[in-house]
Amino acid sequence: DMERLRLTNQVKENEGKILTALEENLPRLKEKQLHVQNEIQYLNKLYSFATKEFRGILLADTVQLINENVKKLSYAVFGNCDIDIFLDGTNINITYLGNEFEASSGGEKQAIDILIQLALRNALLTLREETSNILICDEILDNLDTERANKVIELISLQGLETCFFISHHGDELQLPYDKQLLIVKENRISRVCND
Repeated sequence: DMERLRLTNQVKENEGKILTALEENLPRLKEKQLHVQNEIQYLNKLYSFATKEFRGILLADTVQLINENVKKLSYAVFGNCDIDIFLDGTNINITYLGNEFEASSGGEKQAIDILIQLALRNALLTLREETSNILICDEILDNLDTERANKVIELISLQGLETCFFISHHGDELQLPYDKQLLIVKENRISRVCND
């Protein structure tokens, strides 16, 4: 029993010393914890900034490449290079003849959309160092007058494609170059192919 009492007293004494040491060191440990939390927060902000900055640089370079491509293509359709695609913060803006894209006519918007899609296609092929010899154009000529539609067709024919599919409800009005034409007729909600 004496041994047990001695051990119990020794445990109580050690408990007191441990509690006193913890109480004395607690403010210092809390300060260290706060310092480590601040460092983690700083590193997270730095990482976030670095990845956003990288994305911003990548986006800026890509937008610049698309802008260069669209300017080259624009001359064939509009007779000028007055389309601009640029970053405004994180927004991509498009202007034509110095006016916002939204202020353009329906036909101008359609032609600009086509030019941007071709420029984007060309930019992606350039960035990926790949080639593509096929293009599918589904009703891209809607809202274009015949003259501008024919300029778009001519521009597409100059893209070095082996195969291009044009899907159009107005093909007979346009100068679509083709090797084979499929006429699809819809009757009673059923479409069928008519051979020429």
